[in-house]
Amino acid sequence: LESIWLLQLCVAADLRRLAGGADASVGRFVERVVVPSVAIVGEYDEGLSNRQTWNAAALLAAALLTGDAREAERHALGATGIAGHLTRGMLVDGSWYE
Repeated sequence: LESIWLLQLCVAADLRRLAGGADASVGRFVERVVVPSVAIVGEYDEGLSNRQTWNAAALLAAALLTGDAREAERHALGATGIAGHLTRGMLVDGSWYE
């Protein structure tokens, strides 16, 4: 569940940053919440599972928020990243394999 709320908080922080004037608060948020959360969520690669889909999305959002292009690419295009789940987890009828 950590990845679900981390994803939503990263999106909110990015929107706040884009709106301007929130660099200090977003920086504190990244330092105090995002970095420790990424360390926890990143420990659990659950392969091709619906939970890993949330993990990959949250880790991708965190990487984009922190400007870590290498990690963003890994969580977007890696075997257990977003692309891996879309290419291997979605069935031809649009349902999820689980």
